[in-house]
Amino acid sequence: MIKNSEEYFGAEFIRKFNNILEESLKEYNFLFLHGTYTKEDAEDICKYGLKCDYPELMYTSELIDKDDKLLYDKLKSWPHWDLKYLVMILVNKGTGKSGIPIWTQNQDLSFTLNPEFLKGYIDVNNKQILLNPRYKLEHNYSSLIEDTSYQTRTGKKLQISIPLEEEIFYQSSFRNEK
Repeated sequence: MIKNSEEYFGAEFIRKFNNILEESLKEYNFLFLHGTYTKEDAEDICKYGLKCDYPELMYTSELIDKDDKLLYDKLKSWPHWDLKYLVMILVNKGTGKSGIPIWTQNQDLSFTLNPEFLKGYIDVNNKQILLNPRYKLEHNYSSLIEDTSYQTRTGKKLQISIPLEEEIFYQSSFRNEK
């Protein structure tokens, strides 16, 4: 019987995933995960991009913290509906007040995160990390729309996920506090 998630995934998987985490830190990237129901969904997202209703990465994915003691438990039983295919998204931390330019706006007013930001996906059931050949370390940001960002009272910039009307509420609340 497997006692914990690290044993479930095994040393080789953990080594590969830790390498991706370390690589993302060296490249000054955030690592996000987006869960899907099927392998085909994960492959399509890596091939065509991640479509979203809002230009907010945290609306559809979760920021990964390498120091999270429950990280492998989360991977094994993804907090969002126990999804078993987790798309890895690497986004540069370089941000301005308006956010990181990563989205393309579609004609239907939805947004797509281009495949070049998608490192690959994790197949939890088969304990595999599959890399996306379309992933690129360098990006042309000129035609991309900025992701929503938020500035805390301490001045530290955070990548967050809140719908526009909530962002307006928070911004007006902080103006009222001053």
